[in-house]
Order: sequence, then C-alpha cells, then structure tokens
Amino acid sequence: GNIRMYFVLFLVVFCCLFFLKSSCHVNRYQNQLIEPGQIQYKRVGVFSNTQQSKSFIHLNLSIEHSNNFGLFEVSLIDSSQISHLGFIDSQKQSHYCCTENLSSLNIAGCTRQNTGKLLISPNTNPPIQRLEFKWNNNNENNNSNSNNNFDTIKYVSHIFNISQTGSFHLIFSSCLNSTGNIFISGNIIWMNIFGHLAGEYIPLISLFLYLSCGYAIIAFLCLYEFYKTKEKVI
Repeated sequence: GNIRMYFVLFLVVFCCLFFLKSSCHVNRYQNQLIEPGQIQYKRVGVFSNTQQSKSFIHLNLSIEHSNNFGLFEVSLIDSSQISHLGFIDSQKQSHYCCTENLSSLNIAGCTRQNTGKLLISPNTNPPIQRLEFKWNNNNENNNSNSNNNFDTIKYVSHIFNISQTGSFHLIFSSCLNSTGNIFISGNIIWMNIFGHLAGEYIPLISLFLYLSCGYAIIAFLCLYEFYKTKEKVI
C-alpha cells in the first residue's frame, strides 16, 4: 500500500516538473496566411537582466509573396508601449495601419512617408524595434526584360536582443493592399537568461526547487520501501 502511494506521488511530481521545465516558447509557422491590411501578433513574457543579458528573440522565417510590389513589417513592442500602437477615431474604431486617408488627418506617426506601414506614435522611448521588408520586382523585371521571373521568397534570420524583463508583442503587419497575400513559414525562438523556460515561469524557479526537493524525498522513500520489502518484490 505504501509503495503504491509513494509511486503515485512520484509520478505526479515528475509530470509537474516535466511540464514546467519543458515549457519552451518556440513558435512554428507553416504557410501562415497574412492578408493585406492585416496584423497578427504573439505575446510572450521574457525575463532578462541588464548586467547579464542573454535573452533574445530569434526569427528564422521565410516570407513568400506573389505580388511584384509589397511591404511587410515585423515589430517588437513591450506591453508598456502598446498604447503607442494604432489610433482610435471618433467612432471608437481602432486603426493600426497608416493609410492615405489617415495621413491627411495629421495623426502623430502617420505621414505620407509612413503610408502603408504600422502606425506607431513617434518619440516612443525606448524606440520600438522594427524590421521592414520591401520588394519592387516591377523595376527589376523592366531592367532585365524578364516576365514573372522574380524571387517570391525572402529569408529572414534576425535576433531581437532583450535587455529588460517584460511582456512583449511580436507583430507581423502587412498594411499595403498591393502587397497581396503573404505566407510565413519557419520558427521563432523566445530565449530567456535561464534557457527556454518561459518568462512567465521565471518567478516560479523557487517553487521548482521545492518541488525538486520533494521529488528527491519521495524517490528516497520509494527506494527505502522497496529495500524493506525486497524479498516480496518480484
């Protein structure tokens, strides 16, 4: 009876530790569709230390497009800066892309030069990290006199370094209608200073330590009970 009870506790603690310790934030994409005028985001907590910063977000993606002309952006925004993203009009409707209509309204961060980009308020501190991918194959085709013979896939390998603890939004945005459909494939790795453990679990490291101690005690009791009853154990 005691052996069975200890064995059940052993399995429960082991499963809890395995689930928490193996919680690693690796987002995988396989032909993820992003339509024109659409944004998609992923929010994950990241734990960092300014004195020993090893936290980062690694993008290893392929961006496939079909139109000759387009613009695609990847932005990293701290949750504390999310209020700097987008614009809410008098009808309480949210706008996240800078369009020609909005640029004529003198909205902060939305100018003629920013048309077709994610709408972010200027002078955001610290500055929001952004990647911008443009292609204009019409000009290339005209220069080379080729027809529909252009590269439709862009490969991205980029690391966002994280120097402070926080919850971060990684945003994919395709604000130009001329961009057409975009398909994302690859993976994104969210690495904390303690490894792949999710940032939300970092404050629970002390709990993991106590669980590990409990796991060791239960394992010792199991072995002790097996030793006492070794003649009855087949």
